[in-house]
Amino acid sequence: MMPAPTEHQVATADVLGILATHRGRANAVKASVVAAQLGLRGRYADRPVRDAIRTLRNEGYVILSATREPMGYFLCANRAEWLEYGETMRGRAVDLLATVTAMRRAVERQFAHGPAEQMKLW
Repeated sequence: MMPAPTEHQVATADVLGILATHRGRANAVKASVVAAQLGLRGRYADRPVRDAIRTLRNEGYVILSATREPMGYFLCANRAEWLEYGETMRGRAVDLLATVTAMRRAVERQFAHGPAEQMKLW
């Protein structure tokens, strides 16, 4: 019996091959399902799949994702899917930026007099 592939053995081509059968939002597939199809097991088995998808996206593949049913990753089938995904990601980015801005302001208020002193042990 061959051992399951490790994170470093997952090829982006293998992930893309699986995603090729999942075109369009209605055919979304969860990363855990892709991981299982690749022979990956364990609590964090989907991590190398997500890493491969990030690499593929950076190479120009239009791989979208959905967080509502049907959830998962899929190849973009049309412009409408792209527009929906783009608006969702834009909303997340705006929310994340607002959170970081609020935290930065809180740090500036809490540590206005320089860095907090380190607790003395003796």
